[in-house]
Amino acid sequence: MNIHKEGIAPIAIAFTLVLIINLIVSWTTHNTAAEIITAIITIPLLLLIVWFFRDPFRPVIPDDSVIICPADGKIVAIEKVVENEYFKDERLKISVFMSPLN
Repeated sequence: MNIHKEGIAPIAIAFTLVLIINLIVSWTTHNTAAEIITAIITIPLLLLIVWFFRDPFRPVIPDDSVIICPADGKIVAIEKVVENEYFKDERLKISVFMSPLN
């Protein structure tokens, strides 16, 4: 699994914050339960941020008969729309719903 280059800074910031928060709790409370609870909360949040910025490898086979979706998710609508800004004609709009885990 690769990480998208735009995700490096947010991941580094999140990692630093998780480390600082866990160290502060460890140094100030000297309570093992508080340390474990803090880790249980902060580490999954860090992993979620890493997961959000993943850039999985997708093999693409050139084939003019298929449409390749630019994102993971679920197709929720396919409809004709009139696009007046650039193309100034009717186009096919495909809407893809993406959850934070897509």
